[in-house]
Amino acid sequence: YAVKIAFKTCDAEKLDFPDAAFDLVIWEEMLEHLEEPLAALKEGMRVLKQNGKFILTVPNMGSLRARMFRLLGRGKELSHPDHRHNFNRDSITALVNEAGFKIVSLTSDFIPIPKVPLKLFLNIRKRIAERYPSLGHHLIIYGRKA
Repeated sequence: YAVKIAFKTCDAEKLDFPDAAFDLVIWEEMLEHLEEPLAALKEGMRVLKQNGKFILTVPNMGSLRARMFRLLGRGKELSHPDHRHNFNRDSITALVNEAGFKIVSLTSDFIPIPKVPLKLFLNIRKRIAERYPSLGHHLIIYGRKA
């Protein structure tokens, strides 16, 4: 089973595609870099077909790791010079809702410290992420066009 894929560089706030062109839009670790992330989400809404799906990931500034860094006075180490926005569970949920999307699920990932083989604790990490998504290092939202 083969799928033909083409890649195209675009401005996230002005996509060069017709309305309702896609079944799926993915924003992976990019919204935090944009001046106007809401504009990018609305543009994604425009190019999605009715009931189209999306996947979105952003670094979580409310994560357990981020909280520990701030508690230890090392919060500046979390800042990335290319990030225009810092999201947590509430702020990214509000932004996605403002764009008009329906959130199907919100989860997260936990990066083991020290890093261990990912498969070693995969089931434990999945259960923790499902139960406490706001503590994960990255927030992952699955949703659809309403």
